[in-house]
Amino acid sequence: MMNTMFEALDLKHLLLDHYKALGFQEKHVMVILVMDQLIKQDNHLITAELLSLKMTLPLEEIDATMVDLLNRKFIEYVTVDGKTQTTLNPLKQLLYKRFQQQVIHQTQELNVNAQANLFQSIEKGFGRTLSPLEISRIQDWLEFGYSEAMILLSLEDAISKQKKSIRFMDKYLQKQTMKENFNQEGLTTLQHAPHQDIQKTMAKISENLDHGSKQKK
Repeated sequence: MMNTMFEALDLKHLLLDHYKALGFQEKHVMVILVMDQLIKQDNHLITAELLSLKMTLPLEEIDATMVDLLNRKFIEYVTVDGKTQTTLNPLKQLLYKRFQQQVIHQTQELNVNAQANLFQSIEKGFGRTLSPLEISRIQDWLEFGYSEAMILLSLEDAISKQKKSIRFMDKYLQKQTMKENFNQEGLTTLQHAPHQDIQKTMAKISENLDHGSKQKK
C-alpha cells in the first residue's frame, strides 16, 4: 500500500510547492528530481558521480548536497537482496503528510465558508439574526446528512407559507426524509413481491384512485 501511494505521488509538484518550507535550496530540488528520474530508470544505487553525468553542478557540490539530504533524513540507503539501494521514501512520506494536511485544511475552510453562506441565506430569509440555538440546530442537520440544497428548499417553503422558523424547516426536512424512506421501502417491497401480488397491489391502488375520483364528482 505504501509503495502504491509513493508511485501515485507527484513528487515534482509537491516538491516545488513545499521545498522552501523544508529549507531546501534550488540545488537540493534539482538533485532530488534527477535522483528520482534515475531511480525510475532502474538505477538502484545513486551516487554523486552518476548525478554529475546529468547535471551541471560541480561533483563536490552534488556530493555535499546528497550528504546534507542524508543527514536530514530526506533520503536513505537500504539493503534489498544483499544490494544497497537509494530511496526517496522518507521525503515522499513527509511530502504526502503535508499534502494530506493541506487537503484537510482546505476542506475545513470550504465547510466553514459553506456553513457561513447557509447561515446568511437563512438569516436573510428570516429577516433577522439567528440565535445560537438555531445555529446549533442547522449544524445538526448538516451532521445528520441533509444537503445544503435540501435545507434551502425547506427555507423557501417556510418563506412561501410565512412560517419563518427553524421549527417549521425542521418539520419540512423530517417529512421529506419520511417520504423518501417510504418511497424506497415501497419500491423494495414491490420489487420483491410475487408477480400476482404486484398485480393485486397495483389493481388496489387503481381502485382506490377511481374511488377517490368518483367521490370528488
